[in-house]
Amino acid sequence: MADLSPTVNTNPELFRLCANNPDNDGYWQEFVRRFNPLLARTTAVAWRRNGQGDWPPAVVPADLLQDSYIAIVKNDFRLLHNFRGTTNAEAEAYLA
Repeated sequence: MADLSPTVNTNPELFRLCANNPDNDGYWQEFVRRFNPLLARTTAVAWRRNGQGDWPPAVVPADLLQDSYIAIVKNDFRLLHNFRGTTNAEAEAYLA
């Protein structure tokens, strides 16, 4: 379990590193640090848009966030491998 390399500057690079090194805790810690707020916000907003206009109960975003991470890692990290963008903004939009 290697530490996160300080040269991980871009989100697309981090996608590749996480997908190709699934056992590297450092890369995944950086992934969660960068993207957990985005994923949590996106799931809550999607709930509100598709629900009754209210924010979801506290337990729902945690469950939906877990589902998001499952989608990211399933099928041998296919979601990360399929990303074709080159910028941080494209990576964030892709996850959202």
